[in-house]
Amino acid sequence: MKQNLIPLKTMHVPKLLSTFVLVLTSLSLFAQEPFWTDYARRKAKLPESRYLVGFSSQAQVSAARKEDAMEALLEMAKKQLVESVQVTVKSISTMNIENLDSKTLEYFKQSSVSYSNLNISGLKTETYYDAKKQEAFAIAYARRSEVTENYRQTLLKNLHTLESSLKEIGRYFTEENQEMAIKTCFGSQTLFREIEEAQTIIIAMGQTSQEEIKASIEKYHLYQTQVNQYLTQLTSYEKLTLNEVAFYISAGFKAQIGRPVASTQLYNFTYENTQVGSEFSQRLSLALEQKLIQEGEFEIVKPTEYSENFKPLHLITGTYWKEANRLKIVAILRNARNGKAIASMEGYLPLQWLTQNQVDYVPENFQQAQQEEKTFVEEATKHQDFYIDMWTNKGKDGLVFSEGELLKISVNTNESCYLRVIYHLADGSRVLLLDNYYIADAHTNTTYTLPHEFECAAPFGVETLQVNAQTRKFKPLEVEEEYGYVFIQNDLESLLENTRGFVKVKKVKTAEKRLTITTVGHN
Repeated sequence: MKQNLIPLKTMHVPKLLSTFVLVLTSLSLFAQEPFWTDYARRKAKLPESRYLVGFSSQAQVSAARKEDAMEALLEMAKKQLVESVQVTVKSISTMNIENLDSKTLEYFKQSSVSYSNLNISGLKTETYYDAKKQEAFAIAYARRSEVTENYRQTLLKNLHTLESSLKEIGRYFTEENQEMAIKTCFGSQTLFREIEEAQTIIIAMGQTSQEEIKASIEKYHLYQTQVNQYLTQLTSYEKLTLNEVAFYISAGFKAQIGRPVASTQLYNFTYENTQVGSEFSQRLSLALEQKLIQEGEFEIVKPTEYSENFKPLHLITGTYWKEANRLKIVAILRNARNGKAIASMEGYLPLQWLTQNQVDYVPENFQQAQQEEKTFVEEATKHQDFYIDMWTNKGKDGLVFSEGELLKISVNTNESCYLRVIYHLADGSRVLLLDNYYIADAHTNTTYTLPHEFECAAPFGVETLQVNAQTRKFKPLEVEEEYGYVFIQNDLESLLENTRGFVKVKKVKTAEKRLTITTVGHN
């Protein structure tokens, strides 16, 4: 009997071992697939109320391409995370979703933020490749509380530095050391920009009480008032003409950084944080470019066609808004690689100059455009299931097109999907540029340039480019063809309901991107 039992056990051992190994291998493979690759599990474990999240995936990725694909997907996931912050900031500015008091909201609208320089404390990134399905995934996420605390520390540090700078300015002023007093005043402007950026992100994270926010804003305004009072006594701070403002900004930049040694790209300044330009934006850019070259010895580069590969070393951006009987203008010189502010200047231009020279600082349809923007942003944060990008031949920021100039549009997405591109014109009409154009897996992560070119013509004002993408075909719109273009007959509400209508349908993913364009006539 013993001899019969031994062969019996020996005969079954290899089979049992192979079965055991197979079970372990299956469990191992199952365990390797992270929860975040699944939409529902990702949303449940990384809720938007507590986390910033960027996610990207791509199908039909061969094993030979997986490393390059996952690296690209990770960059897209990071961009998507940053864009979620941008969308929140836009929603607060337009809809006041955080219920800020009027003074805090006004401060928020006038703050400058470089999204390429966001310091996402505690950022975690992961990638995963499904060899069987040949699908690659990437995620970037961070706790809102950690991001908030990091910017809170930056805010406190810069407020403390400003307090020390004010003491230095007072000492230089007493000693009649005008050169050092002016230089220190100019140097403090960069600190103000960093404080604005930190405060904006803190508000956008939604983790801080309004009492704490208001306390730091009051301190910011106190220090800014004191610096401006010194500047008024040390220089002719209030300028009377546009050329004087441009000279003042250029001289201030040079005083802070010396002679520039890098190429610089100058963007059109925008009204508050709306991305809306104007005739004034163009006039300011021309005057500032001239003074930066003549007085500041800057090398200003102007690419004829936007390219994501074109990378100047420095960028100059800015905003302006009405303050009593003048325009306040804030200019920022940034490192183009990381978005960090290198220098900053503030200037003031009397509204009387604008009236005398018949220059508009906001387009005629600005209020109407803002009302439409409220409709756009109301649900925008819920429609980003994958990455999509769009740009023009002039880029994405500070877009101002003059009468006769041509507009070209390009898009890119990381998901096979259907595209719908709509151009909202200044007169309220809407043109369907592209509908149900399919991007196959093989053409994801590549640039598609629309076959249409638009010549800038009247009526002029604020216009919007909108691209929607989803993994199922869009429902038909009510359209009418005229002058070779397809005009949409739906009003904005029904148009958005149609375009975003598949959101609640299971397994249908959607994404959206918008650009603000300002068109102006010849002077």
